Amino acid sequence: MKILDKNNTRDIIGIDVGQHSIKAVELCQHQNSTKLVAYSEHIHNTVDGLSPKKLYSNISRLLNNPTLGEFRSKKINISFPRDISQNHFATFNKDSKIDKERFNEFITTRLNLDINNHYFYYHPISDDQKRQVHMVEVIERSYFDKFNEYIESGGLEILSTNSANALQLSNLLDKRRSSALLIDIGHNTTKILFCHKTDCIEKRLDFGGNTISNTISLELGISNKKSIELQKNVGIHGNKLADKISVLVKDELDALISSIQNFVEECTDVFNIKDNIELQIYLTGSFVSMPGFSEYLKSNLNNSTSIINPWEKISLYPLKPIPKYRLPKYAGAIALAS
Repeated sequence: MKILDKNNTRDIIGIDVGQHSIKAVELCQHQNSTKLVAYSEHIHNTVDGLSPKKLYSNISRLLNNPTLGEFRSKKINISFPRDISQNHFATFNKDSKIDKERFNEFITTRLNLDINNHYFYYHPISDDQKRQVHMVEVIERSYFDKFNEYIESGGLEILSTNSANALQLSNLLDKRRSSALLIDIGHNTTKILFCHKTDCIEKRLDFGGNTISNTISLELGISNKKSIELQKNVGIHGNKLADKISVLVKDELDALISSIQNFVEECTDVFNIKDNIELQIYLTGSFVSMPGFSEYLKSNLNNSTSIINPWEKISLYPLKPIPKYRLPKYAGAIALAS
């Protein structure tokens, strides 16, 4: 058995499994528009690990208790967190024959993994005149088999596993630019994906929304719940309190900027980019809606920066409007459902 990307049909639930929470979105095509069927989020604790049974239980709870709407489909596309699956990018010459044996060789020699103990899923990202690039996801065989047993017992079917971040960036990449950066800021970690032409490099940083809220809580002597409210509603720009908060969290934000800049420098070295690049930066995740945050990144990274609004082309009628702070966090699930 191999994890396959089956023929993509509509009415698929996209499930984005993160370290802090699971997000699910179901879309459907209605005439010439895309409509929202349902969406939901479930907060989970992964400190003690995420066993196949625990993951299925969390997904089942998520689908049975939607935030809005009602999940109807039984087919899912899922993105696993990094400690469960590994995402890699395989580059081949344009005239190379791409088959199962070629990928087996890539996994055993380049990734140093036993193909008998792992499943792998791959699909082409893009190609140019000289090379072909495929995204390869590898997952431990025993974990997936047990998880799939639970999924099938619940009447669900996995159509594909995929990288939510890579899908987002491939959908957003401006063809006029050769490079783009996706910054996905969650509760505890930040994932960065740098794409240059057809190649991508991913990195994880120990920074998240909780980094900021914990500092606010400590410096102001307030509860964590109150600090999260200040982070979400006041932010770091716009009034005297926001300006005070920006001073309190300056060290954490400066460290984030430094890490991003160092990562970009590493990527330009890897890709042998000699000239200055015009880098389009996309922001997503549960934290980026904090007032003033995108402006801070834009002014310090000196590049075009925009927050992803994954709902922009989706009709919400007759469901309620999505709160602004919830918009970016569902970008991964929407990419998987599309």
